[in-house]
Amino acid sequence: MTVQEWEIKQAYKRLSTALQDAYDLTEDMLAAKATVALAVGEAVLDGRIDGKNESTRESQARRLFPAEYKRLDETEGWVRLTRHRVEMQRLEVDEVRARLRLAELAAQAVAQTAAE
Repeated sequence: MTVQEWEIKQAYKRLSTALQDAYDLTEDMLAAKATVALAVGEAVLDGRIDGKNESTRESQARRLFPAEYKRLDETEGWVRLTRHRVEMQRLEVDEVRARLRLAELAAQAVAQTAAE
């Protein structure tokens, strides 16, 4: 069992890319949340949202700001997907590291056997 240098580099490169994508999409999601919060806050202040409970206010807000909520829902979905991708890439890195360790142990065993 051998592990090639390119396999190690490739696994870490894919993890790095997944982490950067997750960061970028999280920033997009936070911006979408801020946009929704600002729009809802203004609507509450000017009386367009006047529900007595949270679910009523949420319903009113979603009717008033469908594009903003659509963007928020989309970005939340993309963030979940990229977080999953990060975890999958971490598993790949772990697999390569385990294979490398097994190769090292096998090489040590062969060297020890040859020395005896």
